[in-house]
Amino acid sequence: MEAVPPSPVLKSTTVATPRMPWTEAPSSCVNDAPDELCCPITLELMRDPVQTILGQTFEREAIEDWLKTHKTDPVTGEKLPASIVFCDHVMGRAPVHPISSS
Repeated sequence: MEAVPPSPVLKSTTVATPRMPWTEAPSSCVNDAPDELCCPITLELMRDPVQTILGQTFEREAIEDWLKTHKTDPVTGEKLPASIVFCDHVMGRAPVHPISSS
């Protein structure tokens, strides 16, 4: 049996792992609010939510800072086809109710 040479199309099977700043420091948002209302980068309640072209929602300032030095989604590591963000009108209108500890 003859050995099959490696495919010239696949240059590498390694995927770059994005830096995940939200795993580096705890935040009160995780305990005080639903995950959907917290920015996955800052772990704080979003005040100005925006979406990437892939539909993931982030705090505007956090994702804009991320996109200055990265071309990937900070949650999935997937390459973004464009480094633009859109207002997330649905999250921007989400009601925020205090969560009781009782």
